[in-house]
Amino acid sequence: MKLFIVLLLTFSASAKTLLVSDIDDTLKIAHIRSTIGKVANAFRTNNVFLGMNDLISAVKQDADAEVFYLTNAPEKLMGASHRALLRNGKFPQGTLLLRPSGVSSDEHKVNSLERLITEHRPDSIILFGDNGEKDIKFYHHIAMRYPGIKFVTFIRIAYSQDADHSPMRGQYGFISPMEIAAKLYNEGFLDLSSADRIFDKHAPAFVADKQRKKKGMTYLPKWLTCRGHMSFKTLQAFAHPWKSSVSSKIQAVCAK
Repeated sequence: MKLFIVLLLTFSASAKTLLVSDIDDTLKIAHIRSTIGKVANAFRTNNVFLGMNDLISAVKQDADAEVFYLTNAPEKLMGASHRALLRNGKFPQGTLLLRPSGVSSDEHKVNSLERLITEHRPDSIILFGDNGEKDIKFYHHIAMRYPGIKFVTFIRIAYSQDADHSPMRGQYGFISPMEIAAKLYNEGFLDLSSADRIFDKHAPAFVADKQRKKKGMTYLPKWLTCRGHMSFKTLQAFAHPWKSSVSSKIQAVCAK
């Protein structure tokens, strides 16, 4: 019996969770699929999706997760502005992984994720990305390659879904931090009190967001389209007084 307890404690102490998040169109309002929007927002350092900093902070604390910000933004060109964005947005401390010179965007994210897995040997990985470019395929590839790791993958539906820009099986779409909080609570990565705090703080302002801003700090930038997204996969098993209002807001925004 004593040996069993020792082994159990040893296993629990060695369990490790990584949280890996993309930046552009996931944490930063970048409008990456618009040439004009991409250029205009490139060096803005206050363009953040509200609530994501609180969400990541809660996961870091409750799941004792190590945080990594993984972006295809070139290191030399975007390093300073991305660091400023994370500071200005009050995101929790983590390792920023920008794309080095000479490395293609197709290689950087996959190679970086494989390197993190080799170095940290995590039991679980929480992934945040968006449907603007290739996060869906990159994250799916990694999850299929490492079936022994528990992956929980969230894709911001910043653009309307089509065959190439819809979450794959096992991935969860979102446009609000509440959807992620509810799912991570159900998956055991967030305490109930933390999930409730995120709803209490952000749900009223999210529901009231009129989608008038193209830049700055907001929940729903004016250009965001999310046709085809529904919240039932993430919100259905979570009880909170604001849940129905959040769900109705998502339905209204994504029906446009």
